[in-house]
Amino acid sequence: MARGDQRRRGRHGSDQEQHGAHEAGDADADAGAASAQDNVRVWVDELSEKGKATRLHGLGMLADHLRRQPASHAGAGEGKDAAGLEGTLDTLLRAVPSLLRNKASEAEFTACCRLVEVLALVLGTEGKRALFVETYDPLRAAVGKDGKTAVRTGAAIRALAMLAALCSEDDGPFWATMEQAEALIADYVADEPKVAALQAWGFLASLADGAELRARTPALRAIFAPLLAHECPDVRADAGENLAMLIAMDRDADDAEDDEDEEESEEDKEKASTPNASSTEAESKVVEQGLEVEDASQFVTSSTIENGDPDAELVATLEDLAHQNEKNVTKRSLREQRARFRDILGSVRDGVDPELKLSLDKVSVQLEGWSELKRAGYLRDVLGEGLEAHTKVNAGVQSLLNLRGKHLDESYFAADGHLVGTDGAAFYGSCARVAANKQRNRSRHKARDHREAIKSDFLHAEASGGDVLTAE
Repeated sequence: MARGDQRRRGRHGSDQEQHGAHEAGDADADAGAASAQDNVRVWVDELSEKGKATRLHGLGMLADHLRRQPASHAGAGEGKDAAGLEGTLDTLLRAVPSLLRNKASEAEFTACCRLVEVLALVLGTEGKRALFVETYDPLRAAVGKDGKTAVRTGAAIRALAMLAALCSEDDGPFWATMEQAEALIADYVADEPKVAALQAWGFLASLADGAELRARTPALRAIFAPLLAHECPDVRADAGENLAMLIAMDRDADDAEDDEDEEESEEDKEKASTPNASSTEAESKVVEQGLEVEDASQFVTSSTIENGDPDAELVATLEDLAHQNEKNVTKRSLREQRARFRDILGSVRDGVDPELKLSLDKVSVQLEGWSELKRAGYLRDVLGEGLEAHTKVNAGVQSLLNLRGKHLDESYFAADGHLVGTDGAAFYGSCARVAANKQRNRSRHKARDHREAIKSDFLHAEASGGDVLTAE
C-alpha cells in the first residue's frame, strides 16, 4: 500500500473516531440531562421533608443546579416551566413560601431567599408572576428591626429587590422596596443587613427612572454621606458607590440639558441679527472687568465654588479613603477597598465613569458606568460562577447588562437569542456536553481514589507482615 493511501486511511479513520466521540458525547449529554431532571424532582421533594438537614440539602442543590445549568430559554419563556423545572414548579412554589412563613431556621430562611433570587432570574413570565404572588408578602414581612433577625433581614431585602425588579407587573413594589431598603440603611445598626440593603438599593436604583431619583437626591445624599465614616469597610464602599451613581446621574442629566440649551442658543443666534440694548450693556460691564463675554458664566461658577462647593467636602473625604491605611485589615482587603474608592473618587471629582471588562469565551464586553457595574455585581452575587453561562443564553441577564443592542450588535446573537461566537457556533450547544464530561471525570476520579485506597491497604498489609492476597 502506498504511503499516500495510508495517510488518507489514517485521516479517514481519525474522522470516524472524532464523529464517534461526538455521538458518544451527545448520548452522555442526553443521559446527563435525564439524570439532572430526576435529581431536580428529588431535591424539590426534599423541601417538604421533616428533617431540617434534608430541606437544607434540597434548597442548596436546587440553587446550585439552576446557577450552573441555565435552561436554553431561561428568563424569556412565556410558560412557567421556562427554567427546566418541568412538572415540579407547582410543588416548588408551594414549598418555598411555606418555609418562609413557618418560622424556618435562620439557615433555611437564608437558603430559601437565595433560591428565590435565582428563580427570579431563570423563570419565564408566568413563573415570575406566580413566584411574586407567593413570596413577596412573606419576604416583606420578614424585614424587621429586631437585632435578632439581622441575618434574615439581610437575606430578605436582597430577595425582595430581585422580585420587585424582575417579577412585579407594576412599579408599586419596586419603589416600596427601595423605601424599605432606605429605612434599613438609615436605622439598622447591624452591619450585615445594612450592607445588603445598600447593595439592594444600588441594584434597584440602576434600573429606576432617573428623573424620580434626581428629585430625591438631597434626601438620599443625606442618608449615604454619613456612612462614609462608618466602621465597616463594606458599608463605606457601598454607600460611596451609591453616592457616585447619584452624582453621575445628575451630571449626565445636566449634560443633556446643556446640549439642548446649546442647540437652542445656536438657533437663536441665527434668528437674531443684532444684539438688543440690555445684552450690549451687560457685555460692556463684563468687558470692563477684563473678562470675555463667553467667560462670564465660568466666572460666576468659580466664585460659587470658592464660596462653598457642596461636593468639596465629599471629594476630600473620598481622597482620604482612597489612600487610607488601616492596621487591622488584611493587605488584600485594603487593596480592594482602595481600588473601589479610587473609582468613586474618579467619578465624583473627575467625571470618569468606571469600567468593567466581561469576558465571555470569544466575546469581550466593556461595561461602562455605575448602573451597569451595580447590576453586574449584583448578578455575580446571585449566580456566582454561573454568570457566564447565564449571560450566553439567559435573555433576562443579557437585558440587565445591556448586551444586545448597546454593547453587541445582532450578528452576535442567534435566532433563539443565544449569544454566539465569532465563528457562528452557539455557546449553549456544548453546555450539556461539558456537564456530562464533568460528571464522567468525577466518576473516574472516584474510581481512581478507590483503586489507590486498595493499593495502599495492600502495601500496608505487606509491610506489616500480614496476610496478603497474591496472584498465582
